[in-house]
Amino acid sequence: MALNHPRISRALPSLVATPLTAESEPNSSLMALRNNGEYGRMSAPVAEAAPIDRIARLPEVLLITGLGRTTLLKMVGEGRFPAPLRLSARVRGWRLSAILEFLANAEQTQ
Repeated sequence: MALNHPRISRALPSLVATPLTAESEPNSSLMALRNNGEYGRMSAPVAEAAPIDRIARLPEVLLITGLGRTTLLKMVGEGRFPAPLRLSARVRGWRLSAILEFLANAEQTQ
């Protein structure tokens, strides 16, 4: 599979997203307002953002797992790979956490 494919090259930079929290971004405007105390309502501690469990489409899943399209879809049909989520009538995607969990379990069974 060529890495210069348009859909795959767009997916490459964002394979694993890092969660954005108040502590990880010390120069953010929210932290500046909180630390300077300019606004009374902003002086309360900023709640940490929960990590986002992104949805990966088929080309990205193939790239992450190294499986072929036919093999992956056959494994989904057999129940050996997580089933995709129905995002709309024609769009399917997998949770990134489910893919990473599958890969972790695959490493443990070998």
